[in-house]
Amino acid sequence: MSGSGDVPTRSIPEDCPYALRRIRVSELGGQETLRFEAILCYGGVDIAITSNDGTGGCHFVRPYGGADYAALRAFELYAERWGTAQIPPVAFEPGDALIDELLWQALIIYF
Repeated sequence: MSGSGDVPTRSIPEDCPYALRRIRVSELGGQETLRFEAILCYGGVDIAITSNDGTGGCHFVRPYGGADYAALRAFELYAERWGTAQIPPVAFEPGDALIDELLWQALIIYF
């Protein structure tokens, strides 16, 4: 997640069409990063399952709910535009960074 401590530093536009639902966070097994699994939605429609095994690598994102890789590419393009608008810009893995922010936002709501 972004930020120092518990405060995120990147904003998500109010009109962002992406959200996470059915989030599962595991306290077990996360060695370097948060271990989680969630469904990525576009406009309320499930398009992908995203997860991280907690070992410090990139997020896994795979189609779900009848979506195809074109839906994931659209997410990546949105994430690239979003990342470019951040200060400082997100130059590395903007899709992961946006998922992190969506996850952070959801966890603030639920916890």
